[in-house]
Amino acid sequence: SLTISQYGIKLDATNAATNHFNAAVTNTLHFAPWLTTLMVAAYLHVGGMEVVRGETLLSTFLSVVATFRSLGAEYETAFLQSVAVTSSYASVFQLTMFLNLPIDTFDHLDANRRRRDDGRKLRSELIKAHELGLERLPPDATIADQLKVVISKVYFAYFTDGSEKNTVPPAFEAAGRKYAAKNGARTANPKKHQKKKIVDNGDLEDGDGTSYSLLDSEEKFETGDAGAVKLKTPEELIRELDDEGGKLLNLTMEFAQGSIVAVVGPKGSGKSTFLRLLVGELIPIFQGAMSSSLFVPPHLRVVQVTETPFVLGPDESVLDNLLYGLKSSDPSRGLKTTEARCREIVKRLGLSEHLLGKRFKARGFLGSAGSSITRSDRQLISIARALVMNPEVLVVHKPDALLDDLHQGKVLELFREFVERRGVGMDPAEPLIKRRKRTVVYSTVESAFEEAAHVVYEALDSKITRKPPPLGGVSF
Repeated sequence: SLTISQYGIKLDATNAATNHFNAAVTNTLHFAPWLTTLMVAAYLHVGGMEVVRGETLLSTFLSVVATFRSLGAEYETAFLQSVAVTSSYASVFQLTMFLNLPIDTFDHLDANRRRRDDGRKLRSELIKAHELGLERLPPDATIADQLKVVISKVYFAYFTDGSEKNTVPPAFEAAGRKYAAKNGARTANPKKHQKKKIVDNGDLEDGDGTSYSLLDSEEKFETGDAGAVKLKTPEELIRELDDEGGKLLNLTMEFAQGSIVAVVGPKGSGKSTFLRLLVGELIPIFQGAMSSSLFVPPHLRVVQVTETPFVLGPDESVLDNLLYGLKSSDPSRGLKTTEARCREIVKRLGLSEHLLGKRFKARGFLGSAGSSITRSDRQLISIARALVMNPEVLVVHKPDALLDDLHQGKVLELFREFVERRGVGMDPAEPLIKRRKRTVVYSTVESAFEEAAHVVYEALDSKITRKPPPLGGVSF
């Protein structure tokens, strides 16, 4: 067939390339010995004739031959070392390239500072409202528990600028600098970009002569030259500059702590992008350039469980995976108590029986990155690790993707307990007021996970909107 013939052509080409490579390696390794042999042979002919004619002593002739061989051996050593240095050029080039890629450290630093400032401001407002009797606290909550996750006018898109992926267009950064200069706000550290320049009026000019600036009152972008100025909203500008999927436009929502939040929608609608924004892995592109906000209360620990389950191996055990990051961070809790809690969580999740016996603490059988166990078990271990860590906000990408209906039900049961009891496997005698509220946010395509959520958002056409609650509300 055509497929087999194409495969045969590619296989022949691979074999031919392999033969050429092996020949080049062999010739390189034998180049120095061959050169030494050639030089010694040439001197044997020339020097031997001189000895026969009596022009050179035999002892001198033999000494020169020995010298040629010694020089050849030293040259071989130096030559092989130079080959090794040359062979590492590609790796050094890649390492240098990676070390010089643009970084977003300053963007994350700025976002964190904004979040802490907003947290202090909102806590002060709640304290004043509580003192004035305008707000009443539930008996099992504190003022900090009343802070909500608030997202307002957030935009994000995956831009491509040459070989740089996820690079924010300089137009947005220039607009942010101009907006901050007029309003006294902080902006992220400006990056350097090629093929761009700042024109005299402080705006940024693209290669085609288009400039961008942000108007304070209307929050629109001014595009075009002085003779043909056009106003464009952030959404219009993003759609013009970005033709890829995964973008989010004017993301606005809020939900309280102690909630189960589900995000549903078709593939490529932005569910994963939203979760990565929520945990701070991604930074909104208009940060500092608009009255936008992505606020997660700064005192909350946020843990993300990615769609691809991650398991340490082959030198770690199941228990090592569950205790990752806890042994040194929580010395007050006894190891036996923590181990018992780990066993309880994975058992309730339905981890395979052979992983709960002697192999629970045994090392060396999980395989590289857990390749020796099933993907479902890897998923359960990843979820269990997050539950053991017990963060205030748990963000999970498609927890239902690799599980059957039975295990999906077990995961939902523990998610509910995590929110209601503010942790899984916690001391039942401990008052809830001593533990912060827990929140679970996950993306899903299963109706069971959607129905179990207190709040459901739908991602569609680069927008995320809140779905109305089902008739009768949510039942647990």
